[in-house]
Amino acid sequence: MCSKKVAGIALFLNGVILVALGVIIGLLLPNMTLEAIEEATCVNSKDSSGYKLWEGPHNYTTKVYIWNITNKEGFIYRGEKPQLVERGPYVYSITSKQVNVKFEKGQVTSTTFEQAKFNKTLTEKECPTCREDDELTILDTVYIGSSEQTISLLQSLNYGLTTTRKQSEITLGYSYMPEFGISVPGLVTSHANETEAKKFGTNSTFYTCESEEGDRFTFAAIAGESKVNKNFFPYASPEQLKIRGYYLQFPGVESLKACQTKYTPLAKSYELFIADFYLAFPFTYKEDVEIHDIPMHKYVLKKSALEVNNVTLFTRGVFDTSGVMRAPIYVSLPRFLYGDPSLNKDLDLPLPDEEEHGSYVSEVRNLSVLLTD
Repeated sequence: MCSKKVAGIALFLNGVILVALGVIIGLLLPNMTLEAIEEATCVNSKDSSGYKLWEGPHNYTTKVYIWNITNKEGFIYRGEKPQLVERGPYVYSITSKQVNVKFEKGQVTSTTFEQAKFNKTLTEKECPTCREDDELTILDTVYIGSSEQTISLLQSLNYGLTTTRKQSEITLGYSYMPEFGISVPGLVTSHANETEAKKFGTNSTFYTCESEEGDRFTFAAIAGESKVNKNFFPYASPEQLKIRGYYLQFPGVESLKACQTKYTPLAKSYELFIADFYLAFPFTYKEDVEIHDIPMHKYVLKKSALEVNNVTLFTRGVFDTSGVMRAPIYVSLPRFLYGDPSLNKDLDLPLPDEEEHGSYVSEVRNLSVLLTD
């Protein structure tokens, strides 16, 4: 009888110990996980445990849509309204890596080395008729942006208002007049090699977790400057010219809970700085989503970002990037998403579909990935 009682007490005590251990593990494990994530994401030096992960290489995809002018002759010689057909998306796989890395006083400065490769499989899935070597007719930005004297020279060399190029050239850039060293940049950055990126790439500076001056993961400067060149956007205010906002990494929740995978969004909105255009864009929380069974928060571009303003917009939905690109180049979201419907009407284009043409950010706790068209 005694032995049974002792055995019962021993089993009871073991049960209590196991329950206690379970409670302790349940309380400590999420915090240990969070600490591990913090250690991996807070890269303050090349000795940080997460440095190699931060440095890369990283892989992502981007989609490219191009307006194809289908009535080239009528547009040039008979004054017809350009007939545009949207081609795409052409999907490119991007590999990126940080080079020329330097840490100093709570900041990290580096240059992004990127190489883009046409993804035939994903392109055919999204656009069955799209091919890498599709020939498309677009406006010739070099010709349009030239002086009268230069235009005369270009005309004598058979250059004109439009140019017909392979899709890959429009996307990745091409040599325009090699004898004069003139080239046209592409819609997607792709360096020939790491040496080219180090020599010609623009460096960016971000605040690290040790910074006391700015929020971690946000931009501090581009090419050593904390403000955008006033000549890029002559009518912008000093505050609008400030280089600010996140890139691809965001702060996460402050604590994790056992057996919980979904969390309230940390912020209702974020500003993302797109270095190619020297512009900060606001993204706002829309809904919870799951990507590959991973719970995420979906952030979409605020429609107000495309309203007419004193920085880049002369009509809703179109950005004037002439100053940045040093050519008369205007950009929009695919198919004038969030733009003035008159743009689609004037060009006889169907209205955009927000799910198909929208850009969004999906945030997963401590790390975020920018998914964009």
